[in-house]
Amino acid sequence: MRGPTEEWMQTAPGTRRDPLEVPPHSPLTEYYERDRQDYVVDLFNRTAQHYDTIESLFLKGGLWYRRFGMKRAGMKAGMKVLDMATGTGAVARGAVRIVGPTGRVFGCDPSPGMLRQAKKVFSGPLTHGVGDSLPFKSELFDFVTMGIALRHVSSLARTFEEYLRVLKPGGRVWILEGHVPKSRLGHSLTRFVWAKLIPGMTLVSTGSR
Repeated sequence: MRGPTEEWMQTAPGTRRDPLEVPPHSPLTEYYERDRQDYVVDLFNRTAQHYDTIESLFLKGGLWYRRFGMKRAGMKAGMKVLDMATGTGAVARGAVRIVGPTGRVFGCDPSPGMLRQAKKVFSGPLTHGVGDSLPFKSELFDFVTMGIALRHVSSLARTFEEYLRVLKPGGRVWILEGHVPKSRLGHSLTRFVWAKLIPGMTLVSTGSR
């Protein structure tokens, strides 16, 4: 009598396959990576025109604390900055106010829709690209910044290798991310906002389901 496992392994009448002889498939993260990247880019393309409105409702725009964080990390006048996942240019605009007329800020994002929005409020150079394959020369920047985008990075190792490549010796990487409050109420509210409210508003604003 054959068990269910044997039925599943049978490939043709009279033929059985030893599971140890079947080569393993590619890791699922690798197998689906292209689809995931396309999905993320498409999502940001569709939400680009509503992104600042949604963000301002929950983060009050956030320009002041972005500038505060970058100054605290050592950003100064005259520096050359690369803002990765620049989105609508919120971090880039804050960096421009710090580096001043003697510095320069570059924005880079994989979403053409976001770059179009950024162009409306940011006058610096904008480039289409992804973090794990940057279209910039080595040792070009004093600072690499990225705001609230770490969750969308496919490979942390490859991405940070690229960040280090384009940084000058002694350059710095500045990452802005949220954190979960320690209190139970704060934790619950944060989870609700990020897991339910913001995605819901995004779906409504883009007409998605």
